[in-house]
Amino acid sequence: MDELILERTLMVYTLPPPNTILYKYYNYASALRFLREGLVRFSPLASFNDPFELNAYPGSNITQEALGNAVKTAIIDVIDKRESLQVANRISQYVMAYQQGMYQHYSPAEFAELLGEQVAAMQPVSAPPQAARTLHAEYARRIGAFCLTEKFDNLLMWAHYADQYKGMVIGFDPHKLGGEFACFAPVNYRDAFPSIEDVNEAADSYLGRPHAVPDSLDAFMLENVFVKGHDWRDEKEWRAVRFHECEPRADHETYDISKQLIQVPNEAVVSIHLGCRVTDDQRSMVCDLAYLFNSATEVYKSRVSHTRFELEFIPAIARWPSLPYDDHWEIINT
Repeated sequence: MDELILERTLMVYTLPPPNTILYKYYNYASALRFLREGLVRFSPLASFNDPFELNAYPGSNITQEALGNAVKTAIIDVIDKRESLQVANRISQYVMAYQQGMYQHYSPAEFAELLGEQVAAMQPVSAPPQAARTLHAEYARRIGAFCLTEKFDNLLMWAHYADQYKGMVIGFDPHKLGGEFACFAPVNYRDAFPSIEDVNEAADSYLGRPHAVPDSLDAFMLENVFVKGHDWRDEKEWRAVRFHECEPRADHETYDISKQLIQVPNEAVVSIHLGCRVTDDQRSMVCDLAYLFNSATEVYKSRVSHTRFELEFIPAIARWPSLPYDDHWEIINT
């Protein structure tokens, strides 16, 4: 694993507009632990519930004939420049052998023509090679993500991520998270996997040319980290991503979790929305911890709406209206 490639990959920073708040859904116990310690976990992508995480392989609309013609040109360029290749497949092995003095009864143009025709005649590969699957699995174990969302009131996310409304949603100001969150961007939702459409880029990557492999890997892996299937689009997810220095293991649970924890600046926490199944005693505990963490944090309680499929929120120190359809509330005297 080339760590330099990974480090270059994780250097994209995209912030939402000013005054935007991004939210994290927590169960009650995890939220209390965060408010006491101020640590968030960058979980390895391999531990996520979506089997497509970092598991999309680049497709292409490039025909085998076009790829074969581009490979011919690239091989001539490689031989002319005496360029070393990273072994990618049988074709690149032949090119390396030619550079070492074999097959010299062919001119460079004839040799390139022969190999290009072989590429053009190949059947398109329908499944990724084992080497690619191994590489992706290693990235998935070593890249961790802290996932946020633009929405604090998504009912499915409350049920799934906040312990069936018994947890809470903590709001973060992304502009105050700091340099530890150096790779930060929204998730792009799509139906198809990312693809390589430049035929010359595809040919260079196919041969394993040194200038092409890191660049294309950087770009594709980075895009892949921030891509999910279209069915997830309602989550409106943002991700902060980090590279874990720990040695990858077959089972992500064997990681030293402490190396995945990052301190969040207290001023970055701006709001807490409590689920409708949080008890009064639990609400009091959260209010106390929130004040100690950041006295400016706004805490809200919720209840099920009487008229719509949604939660209603008011400040935690407010009293709910006595009548079901009365939207008036007042601050409790304390």
